[in-house]
Amino acid sequence: FLYDFNNSKKLEFLLSPNELNISNPIFTTFHITKDSTLWYCINGFGCDFKSLEVSSFKKNVTINFSESRISRILALGEKLICVFFRSNGYVILNHKFKVIDSFLPATINSAKSNIDAAITLTNGNILYTINNNLYELSAKTFKSNLINKSKPIPFNEVKEIVQIYNKMILLSSNGDLYFLNVHSDDFSLEPLDNKSIGNQKISGIKVLNENEIFISYNDIIIKRFVLKKSLELVQMNEYLINGDITSVHMLENNKTILVSTRTGIFECQNFSNNFIQIMDDDFILDQTIYAIVKDKNGTFWLSSNSGLIHYDIKSNKAILFDEKNGLKSKEFNKSSWFKKGNIIHFGSQGGLITISPNEIKASKKQCYVFLSAFRVNGSPYNNLNPNSIKSIVLEHFQNQISFQFHTMDYSPGTTKVKYKLEGLNTSWILGNKGEGQVSFPKLNPGHYTFSILGANADGVWNPEPRNIDITILPPWYATWWARSLGVLLISGIVYLTFRTYYKRQLREKDLELREKNLIISKQQALAEERTRIAAEMHDDLGGGLTTIRFLSQKVLDKSKDQSIKANISKIVNQSEILVNNMSEIIWAMNAGFDTVQSLISYTRRYANRYLENYGVELKFEVEGSTRNVKLTGVKRRNIFLTIKEALHNTVKHANANVVTIHFDVREALGIKFKDDGIGLQRENELGNGLRNMKNRIQSIEGSIEFENNQGFEIILVIPL
Repeated sequence: FLYDFNNSKKLEFLLSPNELNISNPIFTTFHITKDSTLWYCINGFGCDFKSLEVSSFKKNVTINFSESRISRILALGEKLICVFFRSNGYVILNHKFKVIDSFLPATINSAKSNIDAAITLTNGNILYTINNNLYELSAKTFKSNLINKSKPIPFNEVKEIVQIYNKMILLSSNGDLYFLNVHSDDFSLEPLDNKSIGNQKISGIKVLNENEIFISYNDIIIKRFVLKKSLELVQMNEYLINGDITSVHMLENNKTILVSTRTGIFECQNFSNNFIQIMDDDFILDQTIYAIVKDKNGTFWLSSNSGLIHYDIKSNKAILFDEKNGLKSKEFNKSSWFKKGNIIHFGSQGGLITISPNEIKASKKQCYVFLSAFRVNGSPYNNLNPNSIKSIVLEHFQNQISFQFHTMDYSPGTTKVKYKLEGLNTSWILGNKGEGQVSFPKLNPGHYTFSILGANADGVWNPEPRNIDITILPPWYATWWARSLGVLLISGIVYLTFRTYYKRQLREKDLELREKNLIISKQQALAEERTRIAAEMHDDLGGGLTTIRFLSQKVLDKSKDQSIKANISKIVNQSEILVNNMSEIIWAMNAGFDTVQSLISYTRRYANRYLENYGVELKFEVEGSTRNVKLTGVKRRNIFLTIKEALHNTVKHANANVVTIHFDVREALGIKFKDDGIGLQRENELGNGLRNMKNRIQSIEGSIEFENNQGFEIILVIPL
């Protein structure tokens, strides 16, 4: 442990018996190197090491209350902040994070007393809601007053309160917008009746600046509005982005807006409807993003469900910080962040996390990549040490090579590698883990360079890769002199044949080019028609189905007859099912999503939501490069419906705890679906579900296999 001699007290443990899982360890020696690595030896157990750089968030603020899941962080007055918990409690902190006051009931019933929405007023007070009651927290007295207790808010929940043009806009649980006016001890609600908003259900609202807001509808589309001084909303842009909106940020160029949702982060053009999803090389941004916070260095801090992400938009580099870096929890919440100066507060499921970006630096320590084996045609090559090989020459029949590797770092479980074989691969291939094996079968004669690069536990890649030059010699009949002789023998025959068929070949090529141009034109027209139909389905059918659900819900709320309520409830449920099914169809039809990356992202989100409802853990793995890999809408839909059927069978029949979905993108698309359940039973071997899966995959010229392997396993191979 560290010891303070001035105050004669322990500061913090560097290494504790609990961490080692050894009772009464006897440390015989220790040494700290210049790179902050602690090497230590324990009597009877050997030696090991631990990096002291891992804890990047030493200034975490831990509030020791029973309720630590933070939902919102707001300014209270000029010098204080108020931290709201998921239930009806809050604490008030000063700039030194000392608790000034708090409201934390001894018994918190989170199911009935959730804090729904909160906002800081111009006078420094905080307005917040609990269920259908409105409260105002004073910045002077720290007391909360119930505003007109005889007049509750006329709906069950307030999803959000935002402020533009000194007007507060309230989003209800019904998906409606209201102007909220607070007068002393009373308040009033005025429906925001505007045709430009439309009649679709609103799922989220975020403020861009003093008079512009973003509104998301049914997690399918996001629209941008300007609020005029006449209190009329005028639509400016719309973006066909999936997922409820969580945060917006305008870049300095005033041309680009960053929008985050539960499906990722998007770059939207300010003056058009164009947008692209931002994706880093390691796919860290392909997940739920809750907040976009810019620091003084010009980089961004993003909160997510897997930790804090440091993102540099100029270099498109993302680094993920989680528990290994000192975070109390890696899961964060929507609307739960606050920035003052260059200090940023984030609310997580494990408490308040406060960071100073200038003090958080990723480790630049290089991650050593150790080559543990080099094999040729499946056998070790001449008992050579792979780490000493810089170049090698092989015969033409020695054309199957493989490398086995692992990384060496202070946290090996979080390291990564990427590799390529120049002469065969044009881009890097990202590996799943920091250890494994890579094989290259049936290589043609020629010159190759095997390169492998490691990234340390903080996601920082080594500046230079490890390279091995490989030369595979050609067979004798492929040497230059053998080829020259062959050319001389057949050149005369080729010349005569070429003259005879020259004109006919020109005519055939011309006809072939015309046919190809016609096919390309038809394919382009088909893609445009698919996109148009998808847009019309979304605008017409989507709006209609949402209206049916909304009107049915209103009738259901007002009806007292149980038999009628049961039938109307069926209509509401069926409408929701149809909206979800239509979303899948639109996704499959839209030519803009004809990529493998779109299939992976869509499958990941659906499987995560579906299995979460049944308490089944999802392990999702992607191997290989998915960039610019095309996949038609027919293939995307059949593959997705096959995986969807497999998820349904697992939940219904398998009694499984963990489902693993593995995508392998190389010359073909390989998908492995596996659960740890009871496996395929004999009575289910010829079921309709398995036959439907087989028919779908065969219809797109793919193959499918079913195996019992400590659970049930499905293996798909689809040509790309």
